[in-house]
Amino acid sequence: LLSLLAWWTASMRTNYPTASRAWRRSATRSSTFSMPTDSRTSAGSTARVARASTLSVRVEPYVSVSRSMGTGHLYILGRHILPNIAAPIMVVATLGLGVAILAESALSFLGFGVDPTSPTWGNILSGGLQFITQGNWWWPLFPGLAIIVTVLAVNFVGDGLRDAFDPRSRA
Repeated sequence: LLSLLAWWTASMRTNYPTASRAWRRSATRSSTFSMPTDSRTSAGSTARVARASTLSVRVEPYVSVSRSMGTGHLYILGRHILPNIAAPIMVVATLGLGVAILAESALSFLGFGVDPTSPTWGNILSGGLQFITQGNWWWPLFPGLAIIVTVLAVNFVGDGLRDAFDPRSRA
């Protein structure tokens, strides 16, 4: 069931790319739709990782033994498959969050993101560039450092969660 759901989600993105592009075009100037657009376009990669992990865990001997003992599908899914696919999904999710932060900052910096009056890191960074020529180099420095530190922190949290939830590393 999980494998079928992951396949369907991934195939929806690849089979209907024009609908995804139209959604993205209509939502470029709205902050309400910027994050759903990012998550909509990255759901396919997360679904592919979930499906590939599920297919590799499903053929493991402990799943076959549990199935041969007459254990139910939900028990196998909750006890054997989900704990083993949680680590790769968390890594993809935290990497996707870092990419979303960078994408929003870059689009706002270039003027294609949210409303220019909204205080985003990209808008603050873009607004601070005019002060470099006056000798105030720190105006764009701190928003840039905030972006870097936040993306690195999200990635380090993702690595920590992967280490905490990976049952293979608990030897």
